Parts: sequence; C-alpha cells; structure tokens
Amino acid sequence: MEADDSELRRMAARQRGLFTRTQARACGYSAYQVRRRIELGQWQRVLGPVFAFLGASRTPGLLDVVAGLAVPGTVLAGPSAARVMAYRPTTGGHGSPSRWRPGRG
Repeated sequence: MEADDSELRRMAARQRGLFTRTQARACGYSAYQVRRRIELGQWQRVLGPVFAFLGASRTPGLLDVVAGLAVPGTVLAGPSAARVMAYRPTTGGHGSPSRWRPGRG
C-alpha cells in the first residue's frame, strides 16, 4: 500500500491539523515512514500517539483535540468542552467565569 499524504492531510484538517499514528498507518504509512518523518522533523509529536505537521502551535484548543485523539472514549467537560463548542466565558463580579455565551471557535 502506498502512503496517501493528501488523505492524511484531509483527515488532519478535520482535527485541527492533528492525526494519530493509527490514522497515518491507515493512510498507508509504514512504521518506518512514521518514525522517519518524526526524526526529520516533518511531523511533530504532540502527545503520545498524536502528531501534527511541522509548525502546529500548542494552544489550549489544540490540546483539547489532542486529549480526544490520544485517549479513546474521552469526553471533554468544563472549559475544554466550551472551547470546542465555541463558547466564551463572561466574568462575574470576582473575575471568575459566571456564565458561558456562544462565541466564535
């Protein structure tokens, strides 16, 4: 099976630029090809089996997606879920979030 870079990039685009080792293998990359791209710096390991193409910035929103990809069955809650659903906190009188309102992701 030949590696399909365009399919891996499409998959990653739906996951904020992230993909897993399993997804890369499903796109035809051998274990050697995965390891070699990491060694050459073409791919960067974000956490465990989760990778990104070179240049991805570690933001809270990106790390929320990483958690979902790294641990099967993960459910996001609290601020992580709010970020993914594009909700933004509004502050109460003491500077802590008192309610959440829809925002832009």
